[in-house]
Amino acid sequence: MRISPTFGRNYRLKILRGTDGEVKLKGGYLEVGLSKKPKDGDIRNALVEWYEQHALERLIEKTKRYAGIMGVTPHLISVRDYKSRWGSCSSKGEISYNWRIIIAPHHIVDYVVVHELCHLKHPNHSPAYWKSVKREISDYEVCRRWLKEHGSSLVI
Repeated sequence: MRISPTFGRNYRLKILRGTDGEVKLKGGYLEVGLSKKPKDGDIRNALVEWYEQHALERLIEKTKRYAGIMGVTPHLISVRDYKSRWGSCSSKGEISYNWRIIIAPHHIVDYVVVHELCHLKHPNHSPAYWKSVKREISDYEVCRRWLKEHGSSLVI
């Protein structure tokens, strides 16, 4: 059994006979159902698909909550597989997140959400932008540092 993290918590990985690629978070386990002997990448592919869907649901929820608090409205929220960024906010108000951020602790995820939402008011990293971030996440510098130090470990 392998350990798979979600929101900074570790879960044991359990491989079960069942529906191909079905993944459930149940009783402290991430369960992956496979109907046949897995080939290289089958388990990882099932987990990535689950993480992407789970990330989208949770990030939409967090983004809407913080957007209401901050008085902004993103036009679209999506997840992607970025190599070197945690999120992006387009000039059209479209926010996309790296699905891997879901592996980080809640507070770090909150920081990334606020970081992108602040770009709806400030499309840059000006002092006014960072003041907006600090209003919502007072220890944002700690979060930024955490991502720089631990971001490369957010993998499956």
